[in-house]
Amino acid sequence: MNKISIILLVILSLSANLLFSEKSDLKEFETEVDKPVESSSDEDNDSDYNSDSDYASNLNDDDEEEGIFSQIFGFLIGELFFGHRDQLWYYYFQDYPYANGKDGRYISMGKSFDFQIYSDYIYHSNKLTGHCIQGNLNVTPYLSLNGKYLEFTEELKDDDYTLKFYDLYLDYYRFRGEYGSWSWGLGAKYMNGKKNYLGFSGNSELEIFPVKPLSIKLAGNLSDINKHLVTEWRGEAALHLWKVRFNAGYHQIKTGDESIEGLVLGVGINL
Repeated sequence: MNKISIILLVILSLSANLLFSEKSDLKEFETEVDKPVESSSDEDNDSDYNSDSDYASNLNDDDEEEGIFSQIFGFLIGELFFGHRDQLWYYYFQDYPYANGKDGRYISMGKSFDFQIYSDYIYHSNKLTGHCIQGNLNVTPYLSLNGKYLEFTEELKDDDYTLKFYDLYLDYYRFRGEYGSWSWGLGAKYMNGKKNYLGFSGNSELEIFPVKPLSIKLAGNLSDINKHLVTEWRGEAALHLWKVRFNAGYHQIKTGDESIEGLVLGVGINL
């Protein structure tokens, strides 16, 4: 069994196992987001105040140690998420992944502009399916504007129930190379159902090109919707043929104990 067959088998096996876990319908998901968040009592606030006062009395003794720790921590965080102009900055796009026959999306000499668009079908059950359209516009090799539209539809006895999500991010590609890239970004997520909510969101994506013509992608985002944490992630394997990619994987969006998950089949193109 070759490398491609082994990787595809692992991805599909993981997707199948996760797909048959406990699921929730769209109404339950939206009801979870609509729930009010309980606030702490005055007694808790008083207790916190007293604890803070006790801590503040000893704060000066720890200033020097905290200063050293802050410098080390700040340096590590800066290098991990921002870095500096090392060799990783000097990778550019190919016309499409594996265009030169061996490297993935990036090469040492290439173009600075790239645009990708994807369309995915998500299968949760015979009555609940989804559709996702995503566009990724790179104006430089290390910055991109990432927009996504995700819609779920559930067939009910009386009428169909629809829940939509709109995402927009500015992404920074911290690591880029012949075999893959890692990015993170900040933006917003908008949920459109019986009620509408807009919240702050952050995302991250890891894409690996292990062997021609295959790639593996892990992507996720965390959002604050109506003071509830909404998580979304997906894992997929893609087959690249010229400028077109065909992908299969798993998708989940979750808040609290409620989740919507399913298998993904899609197609994309480099323009």
